[in-house]
Amino acid sequence: MKGTSGSGPSSTPPRPSRACPATPPPTPPAWSSPDRPVVDYVPLAKNDESVVTQYVMTTLEELGLLKMDFLGLRNLTILDDTVRLVQKSRPGFSLADIPDNDPAVFQMLSEGRTSGVFQMESAGMTGVCVGLKPQNIEDITAIIALYRPGPMDSIPRFIACKHNPDKVKYKHPMLEPILSVTYGCIVYQEQVIEIFRRLAGYTLGQADMVRRAMSKKKVKDIERERQAFVYGDAGRAIAGCIANGVPEDVAKDIYDEIYAFANYAFNKAHAVAYAIVCYQTAWFKCHYTKEYMAALLTSVLDSSEKVAEYIAECRDCGIHLLPPTSMSRRPTSPCPASTSASAWWPSREWAGALSTLCWLSGAGEGPLSPSLISASGCSTRS
Repeated sequence: MKGTSGSGPSSTPPRPSRACPATPPPTPPAWSSPDRPVVDYVPLAKNDESVVTQYVMTTLEELGLLKMDFLGLRNLTILDDTVRLVQKSRPGFSLADIPDNDPAVFQMLSEGRTSGVFQMESAGMTGVCVGLKPQNIEDITAIIALYRPGPMDSIPRFIACKHNPDKVKYKHPMLEPILSVTYGCIVYQEQVIEIFRRLAGYTLGQADMVRRAMSKKKVKDIERERQAFVYGDAGRAIAGCIANGVPEDVAKDIYDEIYAFANYAFNKAHAVAYAIVCYQTAWFKCHYTKEYMAALLTSVLDSSEKVAEYIAECRDCGIHLLPPTSMSRRPTSPCPASTSASAWWPSREWAGALSTLCWLSGAGEGPLSPSLISASGCSTRS
């Protein structure tokens, strides 16, 4: 017998070993074709009036679906309504006419007069504004990015370095052009990417993959990248910090700081967009207070709490609010065409803003109690 049983030696010569072919990158399953309705391969459900998926986002991505986030801001409508009201006295006015870095606007924010200003209304944000005393949109951008769990710990250092440039320190001179705009503090995801690129020689794509690994706390990937950041990785053509003249201990220290902060680092592009809206709302409140407060009040008619808050702010700004009135007694300056009968009107001839019968119980949208007027201590001239 020549190896006919499972226990005996086989006469078949061993096959020569061959390298396994590289595994191709995963592709979306054939059944997740864009030509097929999504209901065929993703369970759906109703959330109020919206159709939603029952899979988490990572599973949806594995199925080849594209996930996008869309954010709607009530403040954009407020800005549009304010522009329409301003156009009553300044025909042709647009948001593009708002000047950059108006000192009066930053003085208002530095004094803590932030009620009604996008992103700056909370007590915490107001306190940061008073402490930091922003002088440009870049400062507002940093405030928005820093006032979140994690980065908030850097706020005292950020404020101290802004007011005393001698306190700004860089672990290596190569960091100065990257961090000077934030007074030596790592604030934005884009700064993390740029540190990897300039100090260690990563490509932008490689650096962004590290940022993603850090934000998702993938420990194995993070530790592997520590070695590449400090010593380099020839396989990926990464030179490393030491090869670029950064001492080993300094490189390790920089990586530790990046890792500690990258979990919470904010996207600057997002923060800048918010900062611009913040500045525009602040500019209108500073220079066209009646028009802005009218648009602001219109936007919160379904919230008695916010209406009361903004009525009190009108009082603090010296604006008198008129009581509910009949349709025949509206001011000669009508509200914008886009607003409904429940809007508030700024009235220069009456030196105040006018509300309609929506305050009366059961009338208009968002019925509010007329007692809000007297409770807020505002004028109620007839």
